[in-house]
Amino acid sequence: PRRPPRPHQTPPPPPTSLQAIVQETGLLLFSYPKANTSGCTAQARGFSRNAAAVEAAGYTIFGISADKPQTQANWRAKEDNAFAFNLLSDPTHELALKKLGWSKGGDSVARSHMIVAKGGKILEYETPIKSGDSVAQGVLAATGKEAV
Repeated sequence: PRRPPRPHQTPPPPPTSLQAIVQETGLLLFSYPKANTSGCTAQARGFSRNAAAVEAAGYTIFGISADKPQTQANWRAKEDNAFAFNLLSDPTHELALKKLGWSKGGDSVARSHMIVAKGGKILEYETPIKSGDSVAQGVLAATGKEAV
């Protein structure tokens, strides 16, 4: 049995799955090879600049990599918490990266993205892709408009 959190502790968020998310909203999921590198930062910043339009079109954005949660948190802090979405961590590649075909073995992850409509229909799947192309194509597929 789980002990209740102490009064000064925040309980952890409940576990979720991509399948549960797409029952509620569309999903734009992008993967990046390594947090806090130039291409990955450009990709994340690009999706952040376009987050309002993507969300207005009915999609929730998540970024995912094999980086550990602390590495992701450090990157987010370095960027002044400017990312307009949550970063997911899959260091073993077992949660999503292998299942999506984005794991290249070892610590290596292919830069990719996919757009999933509410209900689960995959509308777009791109792997591998360059960081700028991921943003441009992902935003266009989700919103019907050019990325800014």
